[in-house]
Amino acid sequence: MPPCSSATVAIRNALVKFGAEPHEGPMSPIVAAASPNVRAKLIELARNSRFDVQSVAEDPTSLAQLLEGQPSAWVVTGGPLSLARPFLSKARIARVAAVAVLSERTDSRDRAELDYGRLAAIRAIPPVGAFQAAAAASRAGFSVWDPDLNASSEITSPPSAASPLSPRERTVLELAGSGLSTKAVARQLGISPNTVKFHLQSAFEKLEVTSRAEAVMAAIRRGELSV
Repeated sequence: MPPCSSATVAIRNALVKFGAEPHEGPMSPIVAAASPNVRAKLIELARNSRFDVQSVAEDPTSLAQLLEGQPSAWVVTGGPLSLARPFLSKARIARVAAVAVLSERTDSRDRAELDYGRLAAIRAIPPVGAFQAAAAASRAGFSVWDPDLNASSEITSPPSAASPLSPRERTVLELAGSGLSTKAVARQLGISPNTVKFHLQSAFEKLEVTSRAEAVMAAIRRGELSV
């Protein structure tokens, strides 16, 4: 068996945080965007993240053709939501994993319309670790929406560091994000389940999220957890 590449190791580590098994589909994404500038940035991001881009779609029709008979394919698109939306629609119809690297804020209606269980939407331009985690999550069948994309967030500014996670909150979040139940985290740390819930809730409030998966993504973006 050939040795695992650093990209594979990073993906598997990210999947552990989401409590999932590695996806065995192709490591090469389809980059889809109408704007040449957006395509170039997405290709650079994917390659910096150790993904070999071999297919590019310049319009939704081309993407639909590339996705025919390819259930394990995955798509990377981005830019303004208005331009990414047609490509995400094709990914949704094909039920393939997608990562959307968006350059504008979204609201609950956007999420309700676009989300289908295999979409990771993250803020442009993400750190390599955040992109790798988003790719791992979507390809494993998870839905992740970057809290920095919320309509109330200023996406041109870095996340605030005014309320960093405490060491205990980081530990609890990392264990919970790995798939351990609340009781399992409590046993491992020698604390009560209620204390675990307290730390998780405190972390959610600081990160402005409502789920463990979103909290892990937000903490990775802030540099408080590593992939």
